[in-house]
Amino acid sequence: HFITSLLIRDYLAHGLPAPPLAFAENYYVHYPKVALPIWPPVFHTLAGMWMLVFPASIGSVRLLVALVTAVAALLFYRLATADVGRVAALALGFGFIALPQTQLITRQVMVDGLVTALALAAALAWRRYGRTLAPRDSLWFGLIGTAAMLTKGNGVALLALPVAWALVANRMEVLGRRATWYGPALMLVAGGPWTAYSARLLQRTVADADARGTLLTRAWTYGGALIEGVGPVVLAAAFAGLVAVATRRLRRDAMPDTWAVLAALAIAGAGFHVVLPQPANWRYLLPLLPVCLWLAARGVHALGAVVPARLRAGVMALASLALIAGV
Repeated sequence: HFITSLLIRDYLAHGLPAPPLAFAENYYVHYPKVALPIWPPVFHTLAGMWMLVFPASIGSVRLLVALVTAVAALLFYRLATADVGRVAALALGFGFIALPQTQLITRQVMVDGLVTALALAAALAWRRYGRTLAPRDSLWFGLIGTAAMLTKGNGVALLALPVAWALVANRMEVLGRRATWYGPALMLVAGGPWTAYSARLLQRTVADADARGTLLTRAWTYGGALIEGVGPVVLAAAFAGLVAVATRRLRRDAMPDTWAVLAALAIAGAGFHVVLPQPANWRYLLPLLPVCLWLAARGVHALGAVVPARLRAGVMALASLALIAGV
């Protein structure tokens, strides 16, 4: 990823000195780590332009990756604030940054942090569309979703978010609106061709591209990745939160819009990676870690609802401390 970003930076810095393909081929002869067009161009273009302003070094790009992680945490804070309040949302944002897997991705030049930030931004855009049903908000979702697809192929998972949201929110009638499909259509038209082309290239060039395993194997692998990602304490609380969300849906109670969009993000992301016949990798689940933290906070809140009033304050305080310790 760094060498590909450096290629774009040097091409721009030298004033487009040759046709793009010829320049890239010559670059590859000297630095045989160029990965275009196997990987989509958004991250590499962003990092290349970053190095036009800041030093052209790995340390400089790592700073960019850290900034992207901070932006992802800020977007998560924006999403969670409406449901759990500012203080708890701030704790969740810092909790996401503190997770070991978030730290591991941030220490490297990897694209998964940008996919996570764009997935959370897309969730924000779709939550707004659910409130307004305005075509421009659907198009914003599509634009952000396209950027996610053109950052990494698993950004395609966002195509499933509108349907998952309609199911969770019990608003299936929204799927009948023409504006609902503006965003997904934009993603398919603008991001689909590169995604399909790079998928074929990956099959021919990446050694483990055929190590797909079965659906059950992938589900088991990703389940283990979630346990490693957030730890057993947080995952247990997240399961309680998931039960609270599912119970509200089964009762057909009004579903808060933040609940619906975050649950839809989890369903779309997990479902895509488990169903798609591709090698399993824990990094693909990074956009789901904020959802797990939010569900854990929701689980602690649900615990408070079943505790006697005279014990509630103490139990909630202990549960919150346990959640923070778990992170």
